[in-house]
Amino acid sequence: MPNFVSGLRSGNLARLMMALAVTVMMAGITGPAAAASESERDAFRQAFSDAVSDPAMMQAVTQIADLGPEKTPRFRRYIEEVMADPAFLDRMTDEIVASGLLPTIAGPEAAFETGFSLGYEIVVAITARGLSKMSHNDIHAFFSLMSQMFTLVEPRYCRVMMQQQGATQEAQIETSYAMMRGMSPAQFRSYLSLSQTAIRAELSAAPPRELPSAAQMDLANQAFVMKFDAALMALPDPRGVIASLSAPHAAADMNFCDAGRLIFSVLADMEGMTGQWMRLATLAAAG
Repeated sequence: MPNFVSGLRSGNLARLMMALAVTVMMAGITGPAAAASESERDAFRQAFSDAVSDPAMMQAVTQIADLGPEKTPRFRRYIEEVMADPAFLDRMTDEIVASGLLPTIAGPEAAFETGFSLGYEIVVAITARGLSKMSHNDIHAFFSLMSQMFTLVEPRYCRVMMQQQGATQEAQIETSYAMMRGMSPAQFRSYLSLSQTAIRAELSAAPPRELPSAAQMDLANQAFVMKFDAALMALPDPRGVIASLSAPHAAADMNFCDAGRLIFSVLADMEGMTGQWMRLATLAAAG
């Protein structure tokens, strides 16, 4: 698989949820964990829970995304359901304690701001790991949906989607908004449903799915290469896609749209066990 496919983190599903409320992004959780008493831990958990339950805060969060009257209520319900889940609150609290930030937090507003900022990173990781724990049908639906995303946004966003590791968080957030706004209502419902399924799979401590063996991956890679090469050669002019893979800095933005659509379509269209193995391995590498 090309490196950028692994780099296109399926955690984008989570970024759509968390990015809209982030004001100060954390690059990661670093440093030694600070000691926190059980009462301090419980106080943060309750403060964050109270903030999520505050209608004014939820309204502010969803308005930033500017999704329109049909999508906004569904998006708000999605955020509320995910963040009110006791398992999510426990995971969030554990990560806040581990970050050493707990002593700086006082009250629901601070808990909300810090929780969302760090939550961006947490939910990205949770969703990325959870996607590979979903059923094969859901995994297939994810790849099929992703193949459609490259027709919904302006070409400049395709570059960000295909080069997540090289994009700034601001660019990722802007791209996330553009994707959500471009989705049809049906696509939007499917997108949120898959995201929530992945999050629940990870928070439920479901065991990791057994990954394909080396022999199975050999077969899957062979099948992918054959289908990809055939699809590439069927393009009127494959040079743009090739450029996005071999010389991305010199490639045009539209080249990344064509490449993303082609790669995810091939992954979604692969049949049988080799298709299941290839899709699962791709998600496992991203998580």
